[in-house]
Amino acid sequence: MPRYATALCSSLRSHVDSVVIEGHTDDLGQDAVNLRLSQERSFRVMVKGLDVIERNAPSVASCFQRMTSASGRGKQDLVYDLSTGVDRGKSRRVIFKIRLRSDEQRRQLAGAAQPSLPNPARPVSSSY
Repeated sequence: MPRYATALCSSLRSHVDSVVIEGHTDDLGQDAVNLRLSQERSFRVMVKGLDVIERNAPSVASCFQRMTSASGRGKQDLVYDLSTGVDRGKSRRVIFKIRLRSDEQRRQLAGAAQPSLPNPARPVSSSY
């Protein structure tokens, strides 16, 4: 994870809006239990990942922490096998989703990063 965090927080930073760590469960059990289980699963992966990044790439740890969130999806988005139906083993998983910025968001970000300079066509007045 430290390599990905370094890339996302340096050369790719202007393109990446956020990273969502999604936890998923299989179709067995009650919805509320599965949702809680998937939330815990995604949160634990996020915390462990941040710990590893803090130890191995401390210069990007705070950036990666700000852009990362954990989300439990429960038994939504099950994985199916064409011959057997729900593949429970593959349905229990954690997925990292990298959300990219739109072109408009990147332009706004670039504009906000540039200091505003006085318009040379208009004189700047000052009073003493």
